[in-house]
Amino acid sequence: MSETSKTANGLADIDVSYVVTAYNKASFVIGMIDSLRRQGDQARAEYIFVDDGSTDGSGDKIAAATRELPRVTIIRQDNAGPAPATNVGVRAARGRYVKLLDADDLLIGGITPMLCAELDRVQGDLIKGELATYRVGEVAPEAATLGTVRVLDDALYTVMASGIANTSGTLFRRSAFIEAGGCDETVFVQDFSFFLRMARHGRYLLSDVPVACIPETADGRVSGLHGQTLHDANRALFNYISADPALPAQYKCLAMRRAAGRTWKWARRLRGARLFSKPFFVHVASRLPIPALAPWVLRNSCQPFYADTNLRFPGARL
Repeated sequence: MSETSKTANGLADIDVSYVVTAYNKASFVIGMIDSLRRQGDQARAEYIFVDDGSTDGSGDKIAAATRELPRVTIIRQDNAGPAPATNVGVRAARGRYVKLLDADDLLIGGITPMLCAELDRVQGDLIKGELATYRVGEVAPEAATLGTVRVLDDALYTVMASGIANTSGTLFRRSAFIEAGGCDETVFVQDFSFFLRMARHGRYLLSDVPVACIPETADGRVSGLHGQTLHDANRALFNYISADPALPAQYKCLAMRRAAGRTWKWARRLRGARLFSKPFFVHVASRLPIPALAPWVLRNSCQPFYADTNLRFPGARL
């Protein structure tokens, strides 16, 4: 790993750390960096870019495009995947708040100060907005308001039930991320593990307006890898349940229902699985109100995805 940086004065000067992970997104980085400039908070922001082993010159293009920005850090590392890259970037951050972004995303103009102000107002730890899409060459619109913002009464239940994902719509307190242990590095796709862990270490807010825009089409985007995303959501649940045996029964039952349901639907539609196949029996078992079954159900909800040779498994297979 190598790192280059341009830094100004100390921690008290930094409100927001923008952490951007990049893997082979050279054609998108100019638009992404322009959206960072349009936040209007450069005097109290820092910019951390993690080039996760790009082979298309993404890191060099970022370096050239950010020369006039203050407090820029570019971290170059061998390709490790989104979860380790996110953890590396956030651990290098010094701001009170962290705004995550993928290198092909665009932030809505001026949205970040609004997100910070809302967290300050309600003493929240994480706020997540919606995502819009853009076509290459378009500029993200300016923010008007945050729309309707609500505080979740039970963030963990909401995350498990709805499958909240995509960190590009999120701003959070760095201290809460560190307390939660960061993203789970035994899964490739970081989003769901991030939201699971943060749900027990912070106060969640949801906004109903877009915070960032993702491209309509982009080769290699992780969110387009359907089997990978489903497997990693299930594996993140397995890891989460295994790490907390005292977790109340309603969460264990919900976790196994959601995971087994995802696997059965995927196996039936894309792999031709039939009634009385193993994914079907795991799905049936998940409906039983027996929380002790959760580790077995979650383990078996991951296994059918191993037949997909394109999946990446940073941790050992179950």
